[in-house]
Amino acid sequence: MRIGANAISSSSRASMSRMATVLLAVMLVGLLTLSGSRAAFSDTTSNVNNSIVTGTVTLIDDDTGLAMFSVTDMAPLDTAINCIEVEYAGSLSSLNPVVLYAGANGGGDTGLGTYLDLTIEVGNTATFNDCSSFSATSTIVSGGTVADFAAANTDYVSGAATGWTPAATGETQAFRITVALQDDNAAQGLVGQPTFTWEIQSN
Repeated sequence: MRIGANAISSSSRASMSRMATVLLAVMLVGLLTLSGSRAAFSDTTSNVNNSIVTGTVTLIDDDTGLAMFSVTDMAPLDTAINCIEVEYAGSLSSLNPVVLYAGANGGGDTGLGTYLDLTIEVGNTATFNDCSSFSATSTIVSGGTVADFAAANTDYVSGAATGWTPAATGETQAFRITVALQDDNAAQGLVGQPTFTWEIQSN
């Protein structure tokens, strides 16, 4: 009889434990539901219609897409000269200086640049294809060839300093470029297609 009584007592305790667990779970669910559905006052404020626009760094020139040099039948000691005006057209005013370097040669270049002596001057009041009013203020490249210039001046870091840092949009600077063919028979029949690139960067 004691064994049976103990068995019943254990069964009752287990049943009561399960009921207590269920009751606790129900109470927790109710508490969470009450907390989640509780009403509250709320308000917000916003700052709207913001606008952030970047500035520009822009260089243009007056060549209207034309080549500075279009020379045929150049003979030893012949010289070709042309001018170009470069303009700063960007909106930013905190700038690093303009530099000049060689871009990639044209696809038909066969190495004439080795025999073309190069001089580049900075000056005032000249326009593309018209150097009649040009007055040089400094010489930034001289004593070497077009090929030398292309090898030494390949990007903004290595480019030739022009001494020009635009102070405001619309400011211009004139350049005169002169190429002279050396008296060397090895230049016969060769083609030169150099590219001159001006670059400016913001400060």
